[in-house]
Amino acid sequence: MKTILKIVFSIVILFAIQISTNAQTWCTCGNCGGSGWLEQNVACNGCGGSGEFTCALCRGTGNENCPACDATGTVTSSVDGTEIECPNCHGDKTVTCGACEGRGAATCLMCGGSGRIVEQTECPVCGRTGLVECSE
Repeated sequence: MKTILKIVFSIVILFAIQISTNAQTWCTCGNCGGSGWLEQNVACNGCGGSGEFTCALCRGTGNENCPACDATGTVTSSVDGTEIECPNCHGDKTVTCGACEGRGAATCLMCGGSGRIVEQTECPVCGRTGLVECSE
């Protein structure tokens, strides 16, 4: 029985020595700072990097059809029923676009108007683990 215990004990010791010599020390990846991801500022795909997009309501003109006169330039007088110049658009048939306030474009909601967004990609050095084998 003592011989068997000695053999088992020897095997356990040899196994422990092998594990300790194969053990690796891990360090934080210097490429990604340990996050496993890299962040890059790239052009926004919502606006193509311009920070804005053409207003859908006015199609970039900055004006929309006058809602008071249905873009006719005149309205019916409530006093005598005659056609008078529209007091809203002053006969121009259009008014400043309410959606873009006459700019013809609206700020991109994806990038907040900066034209850039932060994109995360997997760190090629550590493969998203955030750890690399330490140099000796």
